[in-house]
Amino acid sequence: MKYRQIAWALEKLVNPSKYSKGHPHTNIRWVSYHIPKTAGSSLRASLEQNYPSQVFGAYASTGAKEISRGEPLWLPKHCKIIHGHFKPHESHLEVFPNSKRMVWVRDPVARVYSLVRHLLQTGGEHPQYLILKKIYVMNGVSKIEDIVFDMITNNTLPQFTKAYARFFERVSIDNIEFIGSVHRYQEDLERLGEDMGVPLSESHKNIRNVSQNVPNYETLKHYLRDEYDIVGRYI
Repeated sequence: MKYRQIAWALEKLVNPSKYSKGHPHTNIRWVSYHIPKTAGSSLRASLEQNYPSQVFGAYASTGAKEISRGEPLWLPKHCKIIHGHFKPHESHLEVFPNSKRMVWVRDPVARVYSLVRHLLQTGGEHPQYLILKKIYVMNGVSKIEDIVFDMITNNTLPQFTKAYARFFERVSIDNIEFIGSVHRYQEDLERLGEDMGVPLSESHKNIRNVSQNVPNYETLKHYLRDEYDIVGRYI
């Protein structure tokens, strides 16, 4: 990993030009959208096993904002997969004309529960944890189920609970070439491997009980019906 980062830093220094619709990146084969708490870290590990030094992670400091907005961005010339926390944009098939797009989804209520659980367990200075800390923890509310119930029923933090509506605001999920479900991860990973032409092996990086029971699930599901309208048929 460190060697790859050094190599890419040197490549960027020598050739800092950015890719765009007018200057497409023709080596990219897959654009992988990582929605938080949908096993994206595990997926990336699986991809890197089969595509060593060819998976570029686009996150906060490495171009996620630019690619989400359809703006020019720098990428390694020989990478074949771009994966990270960025949103679909209608320009992506023009910037990456030889690519397919993929995304993985999870039950909306379960995703929110997993996100809150993860943030409370990791804590620290993560911006999303600091929001939870200010609104809930510092006011004596620290149980996962209590926080999730308030967030969803009172629409307290829509940026946490309405992830799919925000994520697919420019490009419909129905237009994405590959959609996998966290709830049948192994099966869909094998299906993805067939599409990619490589046997993908499962990695369990950063997965905490995907099938966990969520308190008040049926009640909470009603409040997120718009989210289920988007991803329900794929989970």
